[in-house]
Amino acid sequence: MNRHFFRRHFLSATGVLISLAALSIVAPVLAFSQDSPSVQSDPAACEKLRVLKFPEVVSISSQNITEGQSRPASGMDSLAPQKIAGLPPFCRVRIVANPAPESSIQIELWLPEIGWNGRLLGTGTGGGAGYVNYDSMGPGIKRGFATANTDLGTAPSANLVADSPDKRADFGYRATHEMTLLSKAVITAFYGVSAKHSHFDRCSTGGQQALSEAQRYPTDYNGIIAGAPANNRTHLHSEFLGHYQAAHKATGQSLLPPEVLSQITEAVVSRQMGKM
Repeated sequence: MNRHFFRRHFLSATGVLISLAALSIVAPVLAFSQDSPSVQSDPAACEKLRVLKFPEVVSISSQNITEGQSRPASGMDSLAPQKIAGLPPFCRVRIVANPAPESSIQIELWLPEIGWNGRLLGTGTGGGAGYVNYDSMGPGIKRGFATANTDLGTAPSANLVADSPDKRADFGYRATHEMTLLSKAVITAFYGVSAKHSHFDRCSTGGQQALSEAQRYPTDYNGIIAGAPANNRTHLHSEFLGHYQAAHKATGQSLLPPEVLSQITEAVVSRQMGKM
């Protein structure tokens, strides 16, 4: 058997097995966590987090969000949605960490001020990251989780980190681990107790993060959902290039003009809607 074929399909199958096993463990937790005894924080505890010191942290800021929605500022949040409705009051913690000389890992942790379920939910992102993924964080905090996310150290663009071994390591595994350790420490400082359980959930690049955590740092989380993991990057991106070449001329011009693509899209959507 071709060893490349074996490696590709064995790793894919491994990812599926881990995903299914973790799903059976974590899904009930995600579904019923709101029934767990809740913890309420000291209203002034959020501001006190600004004085926390960690060797690898360049800066840490915190603010109380009480409007039921998050309106991200500019900078590290430039790609984030402008408003996420229906959020409970929470303490928004923003951290920049540099565990290696060229690292600049941006981390965000949302801490419910009322009704914390005693758990940490680490969340992942997609593509080359480069931004804090608020779409991943919203559902978690609405269920009572202290919820974390990171830009994987690739802001403002993953296309700019190819020549930096430190940033490649951050993207591959280190940023997620740093996010997890720092989140646990901040949770303890904020609530006065440690998280009872920690879980990780996301797909695509988030699935890669999940598998990396399971393989490198198995004690970081009690349960992991590794959905559709982008875990074999050389094969995955070679496939992307192959698809592009098949759909474009040598000049880079698409074989399918926009009007034809629109017709194909409408036909596919209509067909699928007809089956529903």
